Amino acid sequence: MGWTDTVDVRAVLALTRETTFRGSSVAMCGADREGRIVAANAAFTARMGAPNGRTIPSFFVDPDAAAIDEALRDVFRDGAVVLGGLCRTAGEPRALAWSCRAVDGAIVAEISDEGARARAEEQLEALLRALPDIYFRLDASGHIVAFHAARETEFHVPPERLIGQRPHDLVPPHVAPIVAGAVERVIRERTPVQIEYSLPTPSGDDQFEAHLVPCGASEVTALIRNTTARRRAEAALQASEERLRASQKLDAIGQLAGGVAHDFNNLLGVVLGRLTFLQRAEGLGDADRDHVREALDAALHAASLTRQLLAFGRRQVMQPQVFDLSAVVFALDEMLRRVAGEHVEVVLVPEPPECPIDSDPVQIEQVLLNLVLNARHAMPEGGTVTIWTSEAALEEPEATRLDLKPGRYVTLTVTDTGLGMSPDVMTHLFEPFFTTKPYGEGTGLGLATVYGIVKQSDGHVAVRSELGVGSTFELWFPRAPDGTIAPPPARAPVSSPPRGNGETVLVVEDADGMRDLVVEILERAGYAVLSANSGDEAVRIVLETRERIALVVTDIVMPKMSGRTLAGRLRQIRPELRVLLMSGYETATEARAREPVASDRRLPLIEKPFTEDALLARVRDVLAQSPTPKPSSPTRPIPDRGRT
Repeated sequence: MGWTDTVDVRAVLALTRETTFRGSSVAMCGADREGRIVAANAAFTARMGAPNGRTIPSFFVDPDAAAIDEALRDVFRDGAVVLGGLCRTAGEPRALAWSCRAVDGAIVAEISDEGARARAEEQLEALLRALPDIYFRLDASGHIVAFHAARETEFHVPPERLIGQRPHDLVPPHVAPIVAGAVERVIRERTPVQIEYSLPTPSGDDQFEAHLVPCGASEVTALIRNTTARRRAEAALQASEERLRASQKLDAIGQLAGGVAHDFNNLLGVVLGRLTFLQRAEGLGDADRDHVREALDAALHAASLTRQLLAFGRRQVMQPQVFDLSAVVFALDEMLRRVAGEHVEVVLVPEPPECPIDSDPVQIEQVLLNLVLNARHAMPEGGTVTIWTSEAALEEPEATRLDLKPGRYVTLTVTDTGLGMSPDVMTHLFEPFFTTKPYGEGTGLGLATVYGIVKQSDGHVAVRSELGVGSTFELWFPRAPDGTIAPPPARAPVSSPPRGNGETVLVVEDADGMRDLVVEILERAGYAVLSANSGDEAVRIVLETRERIALVVTDIVMPKMSGRTLAGRLRQIRPELRVLLMSGYETATEARAREPVASDRRLPLIEKPFTEDALLARVRDVLAQSPTPKPSSPTRPIPDRGRT
């Protein structure tokens, strides 16, 4: 026995002392380079009989000695070979497979039924085909001996060139140490390892996860998965959740602000009305009249702040109509330049000739003025504000990202060359009372108002900003159908509000102070006034009174029965009855639903808080309109229990 044979035998004998060899239920044996068996486990002896110094070829019934010898030599070149054929066993001859691999200069063989092995390989192949992963099997030296891929193009080389390669030779230099270290650790420590890395692809850098586990006595199995799509989906989900949390936060603040502003509007209405009475009172000295005038100015300023809070809470009273957004933008040209100041250049870019949207044009004007004013403050040293309108068709997934429905949209974009905003500032951008201006400069409601009005119009506000570069506000509105733009309303000449001629007016308001004020204003102007504090009481009055009620002035938001529901009930009793709605708190959906029961025209409305002159002018205007015609389809009237 030569020195080499001694090494072979020592390697095999060392292997026989391993528990995985001795206790394995798989028939295993160890042989030298010539294929002479020098050790076998109990499973081998039970199945094949005692080896007694036999060679591997001697177990084959009709061995091709030259082919077997060549295959055994290939073990040390390729790392592993499989010999198959009819073999002598302890019982009847069986078709067996000898899976031979090189281990420390010796041969280790595992014996299995060829049929079972074939079935196992088929099952493994079926399993690998079902997996979206890349599969590698490595030998003890870290070379690839088998692989499978759901998408072979992920290897970027022909598949046949992978066998015999080392995985870290197939990846870029910055990834190679990570892969090589993981393989080495699994081979050395026989413990699972997980690594993550990125690889350049034509579509960008793709992310991968590799799970490496020990296989058998010395091999390594690796499963590699492209996680790019999953990571992108997780990032999109996280961004969506963050947008949802931000939206819910703003909605909660908006509901609180809207509710407070609604109650405050009623109080302001009383304050404004009583101050107006006091201002017109006889015998008031000049100094006292100045005090009243200052109080009135403060109350009007408070009313303006309240409207901004309502706008943020999406509860501002809307007068929606279909109008051309481009026309509104260009009509404000001169005013926008005054707001921007001499040190800021305002550029209006003409785009589509017609951009129809369904919203309140007055509120959209307020949005544009707020954005330009915001841009001015962002450019203390001067700069440029560029404004343009355009049209766009939104499809998935962009529509979902913007929290909009797929369809056609009109966009209003305002961009500046100002200071820009940090990410932290942008997270609080639309919160009411948040401002980056010094104390006492600004209310922090400008952008909150923009947000509320756009959302109330079923739109979306997208913001991009970079420090030192500037900011861009992109407003998205659903595009209205062509041919639906409303003609501009005719403006009535300014004059003193006409007085009443004894017409009977029913005032319905649940807030006592506001109801008393409206009643007094109308009575002072020559109207006969009835009042009710609820919708049910108003219905009772209309049913029981014999007087001809010319007009019902009702609040919209009341307990139990809203003003609009009340209008419908009263129209069933008296179809010719005129109705004027009062409100300082309304959603966009409610505004668009502001339709009378028997007419296609929208019910008239006056926004709280209002002045005495504004109320009288609106009442006179509604009374001057033709009574609503009786509906063509019969309606069942509520019985008039007050008549005999």
